[in-house]
Amino acid sequence: MDITGDVRQRAVPLPPPKKKGIFDSPLTDKEEAYFSKFKLYSMIKESKSQKQIDDVIQHFFSAMYTHERSKWQYILENFLMMDLLVKRDVKRAFLASKKWQSWFIPCLLRPGNTESRMSQDEERNLFAITINMFEVLFYHVLIDNTEKGGMCQLLNDTLEALAHKCGWGVEVRMVASVLLISFLKKIGNSIKPFRRDLIEPCWTNLNEAFTVYDDFFFYRPCRVISKAEKLATRSFPGVHVNADGCADVPIVEQVVQLLNRDLKVHSMGNRVSGERKHAKHEKRIIDYFESHAKFYSQLLMFFKRINSLANLATSGVMMKIKTIITIISLSTTINDDRAGKSPSLLHSIAKAMEDTTSM
Repeated sequence: MDITGDVRQRAVPLPPPKKKGIFDSPLTDKEEAYFSKFKLYSMIKESKSQKQIDDVIQHFFSAMYTHERSKWQYILENFLMMDLLVKRDVKRAFLASKKWQSWFIPCLLRPGNTESRMSQDEERNLFAITINMFEVLFYHVLIDNTEKGGMCQLLNDTLEALAHKCGWGVEVRMVASVLLISFLKKIGNSIKPFRRDLIEPCWTNLNEAFTVYDDFFFYRPCRVISKAEKLATRSFPGVHVNADGCADVPIVEQVVQLLNRDLKVHSMGNRVSGERKHAKHEKRIIDYFESHAKFYSQLLMFFKRINSLANLATSGVMMKIKTIITIISLSTTINDDRAGKSPSLLHSIAKAMEDTTSM
């Protein structure tokens, strides 16, 4: 699989929208008229069951994928993106389907044995627009979901869909990294709901999301696994480190920025409602996020230290780096509860950090 465009583990800025018109359209008049008939919002509202809704959306994507890849960006921009951005019913219709991730994945990854006539910029733009649609759906669940486990399930299902559709390898994992980074940036740019009381569901949902990030850092492998193999094997923890350093620094940096700069976790105590009936819940939320902020700040420092050492990887220090990598592989059993059970993940990392400084 090839990643569409040079994403380099960071979110890709959206391209400026094309002006819709006959002179800008890569579609023929007949194709333009065909897609113009897809009034997704109206068709979804008129559907009487989720199966009918799935059929409508599936028909749209099937029609799009019969066209050349170079036309997909235009089709998504002009016949889907606006409805998905502004119509809550369209968001809900997508999220209610178990297939929605698989509809978008071909826009993120293309088979490695296929040639693309698109330029690198065109591939990057298609990738960016698709990532934006994932962001919109993730954020909708973050703000609106009141079902326990819903946020965690959504993110895990997305990673599993990538693995099932494409297999799990370095390139697919890089796409997953961009999805996770982009979601954090979306939250950081849209934090108004978090400025309200701590009883808002977005706080609970964000806490759930961090469990998925933890799994990504410590339980989802870098190695290639088959489509049939289970992606997350929680009995074998580790970190994504090799002689080049740690690949997860950009994601952890974004988490730390979100907690400390955007959400200002250190001042969460100023946002309590003052109502006695919410006091226990609000204290639990504050404790969670203060713990998150401390944990990820230390994790970022640790990963950056590994990268600094990896940059010194000359023949004279290779043995030291290999020793450090052995230490940080965390081969001992790591308890899933970061907060305090021994040996906790945080304690294991702290010990590894002490060992690296003494070498």
